Amino acid sequence: MGVLDKLSRTLREKLNQELEDISQQEQQGLKRKPQARKGSIQGGQKVFSGDKMRVRKIIADAKNEALRINKDSDKANAAPGLIINLLHKTFFLSQAMGIRRLLDPKASSKEKNVYSLRTIISDIRSNYGLITRENYICYDGTCYNETDSRHDHRSKLKCSVRHRVFDTISTDPKLKRNRKKTIDVSLLDQIEKYLQKSNRLESYINKHIAHAADPLNRKKIELELKNISLNYLQRLYKILIWSANLLGKITDQLVLTEVPTPQFDQFQGWENGIILPRQKKYLYRYWSNRVDIFRRWSMSYWHTEIVYRSPFEKLR
Repeated sequence: MGVLDKLSRTLREKLNQELEDISQQEQQGLKRKPQARKGSIQGGQKVFSGDKMRVRKIIADAKNEALRINKDSDKANAAPGLIINLLHKTFFLSQAMGIRRLLDPKASSKEKNVYSLRTIISDIRSNYGLITRENYICYDGTCYNETDSRHDHRSKLKCSVRHRVFDTISTDPKLKRNRKKTIDVSLLDQIEKYLQKSNRLESYINKHIAHAADPLNRKKIELELKNISLNYLQRLYKILIWSANLLGKITDQLVLTEVPTPQFDQFQGWENGIILPRQKKYLYRYWSNRVDIFRRWSMSYWHTEIVYRSPFEKLR
């Protein structure tokens, strides 16, 4: 029961810490942060804390859409090509590295331990026998039976929801709930199966970015490089959100994967070289639609009485 509690409390901390580390690494070497100005993106750093990878994804998508709708602009209003190319490359590398780090395998010793989805999967797999229905319901003192007279309204609802969630992640039939039944370990197998979709990204990072691999060892990767695209990263995002939510269900820990909405004009100044003033209204709608993609994934995967065994099942 102690292991379940520990996993539950640390799942979100691990994921959020990983996202925070990526941001801090990018800011190393700066003597001081820019002064936050009203209406500037710097002013929103507090709002975005812990969600920077997803926010950057939405910003990059909006930038690409702005360039698309404004591609026929006159030269005086055209965005500077060299800077735009640099933004494309920097964004791709930061996202690729962030995803790669979330997928690191569990270390062989505590001294080399890392925060990653695979570390969490390994911890759960090693202790899955402790995640019984009884421990899942009662690990924080909640009474096991929904009809227990000691329940108040809140604890009764908590007990009921946990039973219904455990119905989806165990092999225990709803009508024959057994205190000693454990989680369905095949769910972990499913997560690991889909995390394998990142293999070519990991190889690309290892051989082309993190290390200077011998050219002879790069040939296969170079052939696959054409398949590493923004659409490929989008697919990995969906896999990661599905994985995090399924692991969150297993550990009774809500995983937040939505994108915070900035409380200011995020497109202020874009009309100076990226979009025309009349295009800003359209870009707001585009931003909202992109944010809604993450919201729908998260809400669907977290459904109380449904468990998705694949991130690509039809969302209900």
